[in-house]
Amino acid sequence: MMNTILLTMMLLSPNNTIIENEIKQQTAHAVSAIQLENKAQIKKQIAATLETMELTLPVVIDKQTLAKNASQATQLSED
Repeated sequence: MMNTILLTMMLLSPNNTIIENEIKQQTAHAVSAIQLENKAQIKKQIAATLETMELTLPVVIDKQTLAKNASQATQLSED
C-alpha cells in the first residue's frame, strides 16, 4: 500500500526537468519583455534628445582665413 501511494505521488508530481524547463521559459520571457521595454525607453530618450539638441558644426579656421579677415577688417576701419 505504501509503495502504491509513493509511486502515485511520484507519477503525479512534476519532475525536476519539467520544473526547470518551465522556469527557464518564464525567465526567458521576462528577460525578453524587460529588454523590449528598455529598448523602447532608450528610443524615446534618443528622440527627445534629438528634438532638444542644438546643432553645432565645427568651424575650421586656418591662418590664411584669419589673415584675410584681419586685413578686410583693417580696410573697413580705415575707410
